[in-house]
Amino acid sequence: MLTHYLKIALRNIFKDKIYSLINLIGLSVAIACCFLLIFWIKFELSFEDCQPKAGRIYKVLKVEKRADGLNKSDYIRPEIASQLKKTFPEIEAATVIDHQPLSFVYENKEGIMADYVPATPDYLDIFSYEYIEGSVLSPNTLTIFRVNNCHIFTFVSIETMRFFRHERL
Repeated sequence: MLTHYLKIALRNIFKDKIYSLINLIGLSVAIACCFLLIFWIKFELSFEDCQPKAGRIYKVLKVEKRADGLNKSDYIRPEIASQLKKTFPEIEAATVIDHQPLSFVYENKEGIMADYVPATPDYLDIFSYEYIEGSVLSPNTLTIFRVNNCHIFTFVSIETMRFFRHERL
């Protein structure tokens, strides 16, 4: 029975070649779009999936009405985060994060470029990191975290740059 259907399908494909070609091109474009949509949805759902509390982490955006339309920004003042935490008891922790490029040079020699991320103390309560070395609370130390095999360095003082001379990672 299956061979009979296959014979009829092949006979119709060879009988109407242009019509069959148009149908095959349409089918292949539809399947490609379907795969792209599946991959895009999978990527969007996997964002921040490395954090155990990912279902409880939200990002607050500032929306401003301007002459050229709505402007969305992810920068809010630190006072707003603390005020939201006081106003809504459901908010367990709130932090403000700001990425700034920063270069460190030690004794007029080659230095490193780092992504300086100032954040409020609740940052470590919201995001989970594995401590490797150092202390968050003691001054003049370098704290090293690991997130998904990527090392994150935090500085309390510029004096800790000497630590890079003995890097053990």
